[in-house]
Amino acid sequence: MFKIIDGRATGKTTQLVCLAKEFNYTIVSNNPKYVYSICNKLGIQGIEIISYRNFLDNYKDKNKKYLIDDCSGFLRAVNSNIIGYSDSKEYFINEKLAYIREE
Repeated sequence: MFKIIDGRATGKTTQLVCLAKEFNYTIVSNNPKYVYSICNKLGIQGIEIISYRNFLDNYKDKNKKYLIDDCSGFLRAVNSNIIGYSDSKEYFINEKLAYIREE
């Protein structure tokens, strides 16, 4: 499992877009239009991007792999009574992925 953890406006969603393109993953986002705008800026096409609600209501395909944009927001969408979680940092990605070029 990939974990991209960093501050606001640091390129986390851009990293998800690059992962999705490289490995044909679907991105699940609270704001698919925003993710599409990042794809357009990067000149990336062909990525499936769906909303949290669409994922929760319709996507049960066990053959697909999904990347969640803003995991905390996703948990709130699942149930607004979720007030915390724990996790391990075994797969923590703390540097830009190698195939994302810095300008």
